[in-house]
Amino acid sequence: IGNGAIAGAKLYVDTATTGIDTLRINNTDTAGAANSNFLSFTRGGTTVGTVTNAGYFNIQNTTNSLSAFTVRDSAGVAQLVVDTTNGRVGVGGTGNPSNALTVTDAVAAGYAARINNTDTSNTADGLQINLGIANASRAAGNYFIGFSGGGTIAGKIQGGASAVVYTTT
Repeated sequence: IGNGAIAGAKLYVDTATTGIDTLRINNTDTAGAANSNFLSFTRGGTTVGTVTNAGYFNIQNTTNSLSAFTVRDSAGVAQLVVDTTNGRVGVGGTGNPSNALTVTDAVAAGYAARINNTDTSNTADGLQINLGIANASRAAGNYFIGFSGGGTIAGKIQGGASAVVYTTT
């Protein structure tokens, strides 16, 4: 379809018309299942992913993966990785994320991450960190935040049974 060809392509869409969709997939079946597929991706006859519409846009792999959904920059470096095996998200050249949220950046003058609450009321808060252990059961090994350089913990905000303290190592 269009004005050109790409070697080995089974379908090539090319248009020079502005203001018109290049490719539109439209399912007019209103009686079908709410989660019927708009697109199915297969390899060797096995479905490996789908795009559905069940009242929301959904991309779902048929099996979990450490990099189930990846957005790469022009150099091929992963800038956003969704790990569906462990329920993790990595942002900023992280490769496979090691925590529920892994943010990686190389900023010489600034911060690697920021959390903004744009509410201007006098009850607005910035960040809450919650440990799964009850206050009365917390001990010196329960850290709310650890500060490290080169992989070595230099200080931490930790919670005891009745107080939160900052300590250095």
